[in-house]
Amino acid sequence: MRKSFLFALSLVIPVCASAVEPIESAAVRSAAAFGAFLRPETKPFKARVHPASVQTQEPPVETAPGQWRRCVRPLVYIDDYREIYKDGVQLGRSARDYAASCNGRVAWMDSYGDVYRDGEKLGNMAREYRVAKWTGDVAWVDTTGEMYKNDRRLGFGARLFEINDLHGTVVWSDNSNELHKDDKRLGTGVRRFETAWRTGDVAWSDQSGTMYKNEDVLGHGARQFSINGFTGGVVWIDGSGTIYKGTDTLGRSAQRFELVRYTGDVVWRDHYGALYKNETLLGRNCSEFKVEDDGRVLWRDSYGKYHIG
Repeated sequence: MRKSFLFALSLVIPVCASAVEPIESAAVRSAAAFGAFLRPETKPFKARVHPASVQTQEPPVETAPGQWRRCVRPLVYIDDYREIYKDGVQLGRSARDYAASCNGRVAWMDSYGDVYRDGEKLGNMAREYRVAKWTGDVAWVDTTGEMYKNDRRLGFGARLFEINDLHGTVVWSDNSNELHKDDKRLGTGVRRFETAWRTGDVAWSDQSGTMYKNEDVLGHGARQFSINGFTGGVVWIDGSGTIYKGTDTLGRSAQRFELVRYTGDVVWRDHYGALYKNETLLGRNCSEFKVEDDGRVLWRDSYGKYHIG
């Protein structure tokens, strides 16, 4: 039995001995590890550079027939401390809201009513502002009714306004019902206006029914009108039902019309069901019609038959 015990012990002791490390070598390694902990690792320094434009993308917008422009807006955010950033660069503090344009400009307002474009202060006591999508111009009104474009004063008593996305022009009406385009007066007694976003033209009628394109009189007795956003052509119907394209008479007894986006043509139906494209008769007994941007017309007659005009 003693021999068995010694034999077993001889098997255990070598294994344990191999697992036991000299105290001196363990202490040396521990000191080295502690020293590495106290001594930070050194790496080549590279300054962090914000990209010139960290941007979000939108679908392309058609600015002319067959011509598309890509809208790339900067990446803008307001953090929990109300600080506003554009592409990681701080623009200001106490920000309340913002609007970014496609050319990288950012309009924003702070909690005190100051309005800015990027880091530039445009004014104070702002009530409302809008930014032009492609030019980055800022139209804004203060609490007293003063009308501004960027830091330039356009007038006072502003009531309604809009800014053209493509050109940056500001069309606005005042409390005296005068109509303005930037700081130019177009007329007085305005009842309603529309703008063509591509050409920048303004169609409007006054309270007596006189129809205008910019400063030019087109006719009188206007009951309804529309302006083609691509061509700037004005189509309108007077009180007797006569329909006009600019100053040209297209027909009478007009009931409904639609504008062809690219060509500027007018498709319209009279009270008797006759369908026209400008002055050309397309058919009779029209019950409904649809116009495509390229000028094609799909219409159905009162018998349910479809036609292409």
